[in-house]
Amino acid sequence: MQEMLEAEMDEALGSLKASARPSDSATAPASKSLLARRSDNPTGAVYDVPTLRGIADFAADRNLWIIFDECYGFVHGHHTHHPIASILPEVRSRTLIVNAFSKSLALTGWRIGYLAGLKEVINAVNAFQSHTTSNPNWAARRARPLAARGWEP
Repeated sequence: MQEMLEAEMDEALGSLKASARPSDSATAPASKSLLARRSDNPTGAVYDVPTLRGIADFAADRNLWIIFDECYGFVHGHHTHHPIASILPEVRSRTLIVNAFSKSLALTGWRIGYLAGLKEVINAVNAFQSHTTSNPNWAARRARPLAARGWEP
């Protein structure tokens, strides 16, 4: 399967960024979701509104869920970050946001984060996860709120 979005050079950033040209060859009739990772790791590029609208329209036209990786959402320098769920209201109920505290709170390696979406979906994910993986360790659960408040040892 080909990449959904083609890459093009962004001269202002001096790096590659995704274009807003979705590819029909990226999906199959049985496709249920679209997984989009943030392009700013490692390039520093941020999805602009036309690119996000292209992704959202592509998913909406095909009734796909959007699973969007926001783990680097805080790293955008002078660029404006736009959450995909704010671009096209029709996709909000079919969007899951994956995020972590590894970078934003300097908890690299602690493997603690969250999934945001409809309550029913989150409940189903929690039920599934409780039977497939362990929970975050005690130290990681205690460190996350402390780091969020700016605590330093």
